[in-house]
Formats: sequence, structure tokens, C-alpha cells
Amino acid sequence: MPIVAVGKRAMIDFPDVLDFGNCPVKYYTEKPVIIRNLGEKTTKWSLELPAGFSTSQKEGVLECGRNEQIIVKFYPTEAKLYKTAGKLEYDKLQAFVEIVGSGQLSNVYLSKTFIPMEESYIGLQTQQTLQIVNKSNVKVDFEWRAFSSEKEEKPKKELLRQQLNEEEA
Repeated sequence: MPIVAVGKRAMIDFPDVLDFGNCPVKYYTEKPVIIRNLGEKTTKWSLELPAGFSTSQKEGVLECGRNEQIIVKFYPTEAKLYKTAGKLEYDKLQAFVEIVGSGQLSNVYLSKTFIPMEESYIGLQTQQTLQIVNKSNVKVDFEWRAFSSEKEEKPKKELLRQQLNEEEA
């Protein structure tokens, strides 16, 4: 019987599940991941992640027996469970990676819930003090906004833009 030569095979080792656990909303959480080439040939790979997730490297080439570390980042915009999938492609093959993370509101609050302001007019100032208390383990950036969430703010901003465009026309 003749011997038939079989082509070299590619095999990439990558976690089946990337679980970020509980993560603060609007804060990048990073997870280091090792990608290994367990196959018999140098292989090109690419990784596609859904919105809310990103990576330090979207594609690369791994020689046989080599590995490299990439950083996968999770940025939750809302306090909810994120359960989705990413796609790893290599050597004309596809593998799907389950990605799970939960956006959690941090323990950050104002020292007062209500600030009564005295009457003021030209030449008279009124001043009150409050503190932003951060009892979480992450640095918090803040800004004063008229709306409680981006979901609420977006349609109102769009309406204002539309009104402005109509007035300019």
C-alpha cells in the first residue's frame, strides 16, 4: 500500500470560557489570557470580540510550540449580566469562546442626598459642601450630569440637536 502524506495540522489552545466575574460599571477590567500553538505548523490566528470587550492584540502568528499572552478587557456600561461569545479563527477553522461578566455598581455615593440652596441673586452667593464617598477599590472619575443614565440622556440630546438644527434652518 502506498503511504499518503497528510498535511501538518494546526491546533490553537485558548480558554473555552472567559469569566470576568463582578466588575465595576464604566471601569476597564483586564484579564490576561495565554494563547498556545499545540499544532505541527506555524499558524495565523485572529480574535473577534463583541461590544464591551476588547483585546490588546486582535491577530497574530504563532510558531509551532510557542505561546503568547494577550490582555482581554471588559468595560460594562450598565449594571447587568453580560453573556456573549467571541470568535477565534485560525487555519480556516473557527472556535467560539463564551465570555461572561457582570457589571456592578460600585459603593460610591454623595454624603448628602438633598442640598437646600438659599435664595441668591446678583451680588449674593450661596454655597454648600458635600463629599463624594468612594468605598470601592477602584479609582472613580465623576462629572455632574442632568440625567441619571446615558440611556435617558441620549434621546433628550438628540431632540435638542434636532430643535437646534430646525432653528438654524
